[in-house]
Amino acid sequence: MHRLLIVDDMPIIVDDLADMLKEKEELELEIFKAYAPNEALRILSEHKIDIVLSDIRMPGMSGLELLREIRAQWPRCKVIFLTSFHDFQYAKEAISLGSFDYILKTEGDPSIVRSVEKAVDAIREEWERSDLIERANKQYSQAKPFMQKDLILNLIYGNKLAEHERIKQFESVDMPLSPTAPTFLMVSRIDAWKEDLTFNHRQLMNYAVQNVLEEYVESSFSMLNIPYDRTNVVWLIQPKDPDTRSDKEWGRLFRFLYGTLETVQHSCRDKLNLKLSFLIGSRPVHWDELADVFHRLDVRFHSGLALNEEI
Repeated sequence: MHRLLIVDDMPIIVDDLADMLKEKEELELEIFKAYAPNEALRILSEHKIDIVLSDIRMPGMSGLELLREIRAQWPRCKVIFLTSFHDFQYAKEAISLGSFDYILKTEGDPSIVRSVEKAVDAIREEWERSDLIERANKQYSQAKPFMQKDLILNLIYGNKLAEHERIKQFESVDMPLSPTAPTFLMVSRIDAWKEDLTFNHRQLMNYAVQNVLEEYVESSFSMLNIPYDRTNVVWLIQPKDPDTRSDKEWGRLFRFLYGTLETVQHSCRDKLNLKLSFLIGSRPVHWDELADVFHRLDVRFHSGLALNEEI
């Protein structure tokens, strides 16, 4: 149902137009009537109006003034002006300021009906377009984490990107990390799973570990984590404003991060009954080095001391 307001200082014109348009049931119109601009403004302040059909010249307020008032309250309202031949230039100016259409009074009822039909069609198209955009945004929001992780997996497995292309791709997936600053690289492992845990429970445990780590470091760092096999997760961790950090600040941030990992291990053992191990690079890694450093960390995770628990 669309709300249409008819405005004219001649009641007989308002009433005749209302009666005529009520007969057009296919337009699904709820019709309001105003016999003066002030009455029209009152109705506009009380109801969301979709279409206004108005005389362009009325005592007390011009069509342009009325149009500005309508735009202030209902920016998407379709305003159709009824005009005489002498007001033709005035009507063209109204179109330039955002009115939907103008009709010469001598054109008769069929032209008025056609204009209202066009306005209704335009409103329906806007609704459909708005719905499509909303659905697309929702789908993009749902897909974005997977797109981010797919991009990072490509990088850690050796698909290098030129800086300009990396910037472009990071922006396209709304990556929470800077494409020009280095990042700390870390791998984590859940050392032992309970045998009866399902895949979904394991996913939930990985998410819980992420929440524990974020609880301790989120105020200082941005991060992204990606499971890359049954028990292991790769983490990319950057300080806030990474492009402005000095070498000394990077060193201090590493010591804070490294020291926090022991606290994370204790929390996961106590709260989740999980034993965790971490390996973290001691210096920030540039994106071109990512694959090599990841490979070295992953190899160490499968040999020597790394075979122990809670390293």
